[in-house]
Amino acid sequence: MYRPLSYRSSRKAIQVMLAGILMSLALLISACGTGSLTQQQADQAHNQLTTLLRRAQAIGVPTASLQPIELQKNKLDNSRAPFSLFNDQAVSTYYDNIDQRYQQLVTQTQGIIATSTESAQSKAMRDVQNFQMALARERNKGSINVSYFSNKFSADQKQLSLAQSPKDFAALSRDTKADTDTLNQIQPTMNLLNYFNQAIGQLQDAKIDATGMQQQYQLDLQTLNGVKSTKDIDKLT
Repeated sequence: MYRPLSYRSSRKAIQVMLAGILMSLALLISACGTGSLTQQQADQAHNQLTTLLRRAQAIGVPTASLQPIELQKNKLDNSRAPFSLFNDQAVSTYYDNIDQRYQQLVTQTQGIIATSTESAQSKAMRDVQNFQMALARERNKGSINVSYFSNKFSADQKQLSLAQSPKDFAALSRDTKADTDTLNQIQPTMNLLNYFNQAIGQLQDAKIDATGMQQQYQLDLQTLNGVKSTKDIDKLT
């Protein structure tokens, strides 16, 4: 059947236009797929960093050490991808950069965790060593019963071998430092008790009744012999 030339030309033009539309849609879908993939990667990196920061806080990494990471993360979180309807390359580039920045912050955070753990461990080891020296000094003097502190030291040594996080090591440091402080106050307190006892002797030499003072001295001596913390020593001063 014969069709006029104008009809055939119009049909061909429509076909060309439809082909162009389909090609544009295909390119758009392909570009959107690429943008979606890079966004997923950036989201994964963001979630990894968020989880790592929460873990760092939970295990006792100092807040001041994490603050620079938090500030950079917040800046990235609040950024927005550029708007592009047909050319998604700018969006893909944006998410690639965001993904890389999150990954860098993850690496930096891992380094901060490692450094904080090593620092806390070193401090705990020094505090345990100081406790050991104070215990040996008081044991050699034989001024008090040090069995309680000997048991504490054994427990602290075990805890040192089991500790893994900054929080673990910090707790051990606080404990051993408190025990060391207690041991360091024992000898000065014993000296005061000795002066007190000398004063009692002088009163007795002068034929002055010092029975009450003598009883107090014995009670204080007994308390010092069983001291477990600085609070016990404070009761004597």
